[in-house]
Amino acid sequence: MESKMEIMVIDDHVHSNLYNKRIISKAFPDAAVRTYSRAYNALDDLNDGYRPQIIFCDTKMPFMSGWEFIHVYDELYNDCIDKALIIMLSEKFDKHDQEKALTTPCIYDLWKKPLTQEKLHHLYALRA
Repeated sequence: MESKMEIMVIDDHVHSNLYNKRIISKAFPDAAVRTYSRAYNALDDLNDGYRPQIIFCDTKMPFMSGWEFIHVYDELYNDCIDKALIIMLSEKFDKHDQEKALTTPCIYDLWKKPLTQEKLHHLYALRA
């Protein structure tokens, strides 16, 4: 039996998490979506063995930014063959974030918020 696609969403805004979960569930109806308002909680689940295929991560969050999360994730799972496809999310595109996304090997892309069906359908084609 094929297992469900696992998707992790990390954003400090509760409303963004609710919206993202809803729109992801429409694009990937068979996916299990876990949301986190703190990046360190997401790392706890990863350390406990959770392995999502896709991670959406906000760039700017309190306590631990998305960039700090990615740094720790990349160090922990540097040799992991089944690393997640990581998409950073940002409310605005600034040059610094774009350069960081382009130069960080484990990041697939940087998307401007909000998530849309069109963006998610692009991912669906990649994962098929």
